[in-house]
Amino acid sequence: MRAALAAAVVSAAVAAGTVAEAQTTDIFFRSWRWLKEPAAGRAAGLAGATTALADDASSLEANPAGLSTLTRAEVIGTVVGRSSGRTRVGDSLGATTGMGFVALAGRITSRWTAGAYVVEPVVTRIDLAPLPLPDGTRDQGSLDGTVRDLGLATAFEVAEHVHVGARLSAVRLSLAGDYRRQPEAGPPRLEVATRGRETRVATSFGLLYEPTPAVRIGLVTLGGATWRLERTATSPSLETTLDPGSAYDVRQPGGRTADDLDGVTSALELTCQRQVVDVPSGRLVDVRRDDQAQPHPSLV
Repeated sequence: MRAALAAAVVSAAVAAGTVAEAQTTDIFFRSWRWLKEPAAGRAAGLAGATTALADDASSLEANPAGLSTLTRAEVIGTVVGRSSGRTRVGDSLGATTGMGFVALAGRITSRWTAGAYVVEPVVTRIDLAPLPLPDGTRDQGSLDGTVRDLGLATAFEVAEHVHVGARLSAVRLSLAGDYRRQPEAGPPRLEVATRGRETRVATSFGLLYEPTPAVRIGLVTLGGATWRLERTATSPSLETTLDPGSAYDVRQPGGRTADDLDGVTSALELTCQRQVVDVPSGRLVDVRRDDQAQPHPSLV
C-alpha cells in the first residue's frame, strides 16, 4: 500500500518534468488565462479592438503606428478595477484594483512621434476549488500573478495616410503559487510551490493605413515573452523531498492582429478586429528541468 502511494505521489510530482519540453501538470495553472484587458478609457469603450485607433496615446500599447497620427502631446492615466468571479471548474477569481494604463506621447518632428507607457495587462488572484480526486484527496491552493509592461515606442509617417511604428517593452512577470493534495485526514500527500520574478524584452511592429478620412486599417505583430521560474515539491505524508528545486518556462503567446475601423459619424465608430494567437507547440507553461526531480531512494 505504501509503495503504491509513493509511486502515485512521485508520479504526480515529476510527471511534468520528465520530458525536456512538456506542459506542466501543476494544477494551480488550470484557470490561468492570457486575457489582455483594455486598460485605457477609449480602448475599453471599443472592447479592446484598437489596432486601427488613431490620434490617441493608447496606441502605444495597441498599435505603435497610430502614434504618428497624434496632433498634440497627450498624458493618460487610468485605474482598473476587476470584479470577483468563478471559472468553469469552480476556481475563485479575486477582485483587484490597481494601476491600469499610464502613458505620455507627443511629436518629435512633423513626421516622427514617440512615447512611453506602463500597463498591467494581467492581474490574477486564483483560489483553487477543492475538487475531489479519484484517490480520495482534494486539490487545494492558490496562484497570484501579475504582468507589468514598461515600454517605449516610436512611429513615422512614411507617406500621407501611411504610418509605421515599433515598440520595445520590458515585460515583468511576478508569480507565486502553492497547492497540495489533501486527504480527509492526516498530512498532505503532496505540496508544490512556485515562485519567481523575471523581466523579458518583447518587440512589436505596426502599420496604419487611412484610405479615406473615415476608414482606417491597422495591422500589428505582437511579440510574446518567456520567463524562467522555480518549483519545489515535497510529500509531508512520506516525509521526503520530491523536487528540491527545478526550473520551468511560462510563455506569453505573441500574435498578429488586423482591424478595420469606420467612422460612421463624428460620434460613432464601428470596428471589426481579427486576432491570431501564436502558441508554440500548443504549450503555454513549459517545464525544462535539470533532472533534479527524482524519486526518493526509499520509494523505489
